[in-house]
Amino acid sequence: MPSLSSGSLAIETTGDGNCLFNSTSLFLCGDESLADCLRMLTACELYLRANDYVISKPKMKELLSRANEHNSLCSSFAIK
Repeated sequence: MPSLSSGSLAIETTGDGNCLFNSTSLFLCGDESLADCLRMLTACELYLRANDYVISKPKMKELLSRANEHNSLCSSFAIK
């Protein structure tokens, strides 16, 4: 736990696995009401700009390629 002399303040968030989004929401608006929206916006950002995030990471390019192949395969079996 940080000391008060460090200028930090320890706050409690809901321990549901979303502490990053819960704490960011607490910082932005004083409660956790934005956590779900922040999580969705982050997921959209990562999905829509995936190539921007993996351009310099060969291993990530390979994983993204495999994920795209998997999605294509799964969608070919989807019930329409």
